Amino acid sequence: PAIFENGPVETRASDQYYAILREQPGNSYLFDRFYNAWLESGTTEQLETRLEEALEQSNGRADRLLLAFFYEKQGQDREALRLYREGTKGQAPDAEYLYFKARAESRHLEFDAAISDLVQARTLECSPEVAEKTGKLLGELYIRTHQKDKAADLWAQLLATGTENLELYEDLIELQIKEGLFEDARKTSEDLIAITKDPQQVVIRRLRRGDIYQYKGDTEKALAAYAKALGAGGAPPEIHRSLGLIHLKSGQSEKAWAAFAKYLELKPDADDIEIIKSMMQPMG
Repeated sequence: PAIFENGPVETRASDQYYAILREQPGNSYLFDRFYNAWLESGTTEQLETRLEEALEQSNGRADRLLLAFFYEKQGQDREALRLYREGTKGQAPDAEYLYFKARAESRHLEFDAAISDLVQARTLECSPEVAEKTGKLLGELYIRTHQKDKAADLWAQLLATGTENLELYEDLIELQIKEGLFEDARKTSEDLIAITKDPQQVVIRRLRRGDIYQYKGDTEKALAAYAKALGAGGAPPEIHRSLGLIHLKSGQSEKAWAAFAKYLELKPDADDIEIIKSMMQPMG
């Protein structure tokens, strides 16, 4: 259906995005373009009405997903979840649909339901992209629900699906840090450094390894990791900020001041310049 054909002329450009989205509704970039194009001359209330009309006409997967995405964008996750669940009645959902449903369930802290949907999704045929995002969300939920062994097995499978899948390693490290699994994050960081070929990226990842030691409270190893990154050359200015914070925490004000000063020298337009200066002020 051309859901904008009776609307203002200015909004009809949204039809172009809508037509594409009905073929690939999971494209979040296109959905944002579609949404913003509508709001150039229409209101969210009008868009909601038109999307509801489109779903009523077609009762199709694409229109159901688009209305659910609209609700999620409005912060109405309960309405989105209702739509996802209605769409599974009497028909077998595909892997991507189950992923979106599980994502909404996880936002509602319905982890058991989300995990069940994701496990089912991983048994269905789908594109590599859908398989990866489904696996990543399932791995995250295993960690959040303290099913560490299942999480470890799943992430090992995901990392083995491609050669040197660096982005997945990055995602896993961030997740482990977020969940306070600092030793696991350190081990994953070591694995990532070992397969990184770009010298500049090696330095940056060694810097983050130092950050992980800081999170663990292991100051000596953090300092050693930073020193190694500095010795390799090409370290980003942020390494001096990290050193300054360690020295400040350990009461070594002169070393902290020198490290912060070096950071500001190398990055005079730093976003946190005022914060750093405020920390330096009591030190003279």
